[in-house]
Amino acid sequence: MDLAQWSSNLLYISFILYLIATLFFGGSIRDKNNKNKGVSRWGKIGMGLTLVGFAAQLGYFFTRWFASGHAPVSNLFEFTTFFGMMLVGAFIIIYFLYHSTVLGLFALPIALLVIAYASMFPREVSPLIPALQSDWLKIHVTTVAAGEAILAISFVAGLIYLLKKVNHAQEKKQSFWLESVMYGLVVVVGFIVSTTAFSLMGYNAEFQYVNQAGQEAVEEFKMPALVAPHEGELLTADRFEPAVDVPSIVNALKLNTVLWSFIAGTVIYWILRLAARKN
Repeated sequence: MDLAQWSSNLLYISFILYLIATLFFGGSIRDKNNKNKGVSRWGKIGMGLTLVGFAAQLGYFFTRWFASGHAPVSNLFEFTTFFGMMLVGAFIIIYFLYHSTVLGLFALPIALLVIAYASMFPREVSPLIPALQSDWLKIHVTTVAAGEAILAISFVAGLIYLLKKVNHAQEKKQSFWLESVMYGLVVVVGFIVSTTAFSLMGYNAEFQYVNQAGQEAVEEFKMPALVAPHEGELLTADRFEPAVDVPSIVNALKLNTVLWSFIAGTVIYWILRLAARKN
């Protein structure tokens, strides 16, 4: 087994461990026998699994580095998985500062979604293009990803604080804007879920259309087209045909992605609202 295969296996192990750790963090929140007694046994197990998973993901990172001969942050798959690793690393730092297990219940699922989304991109180890053959690849890109991860976890921590402190029964204005932020975040999750689902299904549909320059062109949709390109004609058989097309100045492919993100996000949002009401 070569180093590239070892790195893939280690990434898969870290993903599974993060998933199991999330369940234990959830158990620590529900543990009524450990109120005001520090971190519960569930939380300690969850943190232990997180540390082992983080070590496995570090192993993935360095084995892929040795296999490729350069820092593995040169394409979308590598950068996204590194960002997911930095999210977990930022959570670990904050956990040992404040011993908050509830943060893990939010941080780890986000990291899982990021890593899962990364798997949609090509995973082959490839040589660097000339523009990336610089020491700035391992200096600038890694520090930017680490900074973004720390800010993201800080945002999650602030959001948890607001969810606890805002009185939804009395403070209507604050509650509305907090709900709006939550909805926006769920729409982002909807984007990941919808694009991943249709990618796994292998969906594709080609349209011939007239672009902004007045020339005929062909565009491939990876999700069912809710809107068609300007004067678009569906070329792929047995695919959903949209009822309307958009003007040439509108990018139908991007608009279609936005629409599916809002549809999936809205469904997930209301499922979460209903689940919260039952509890």
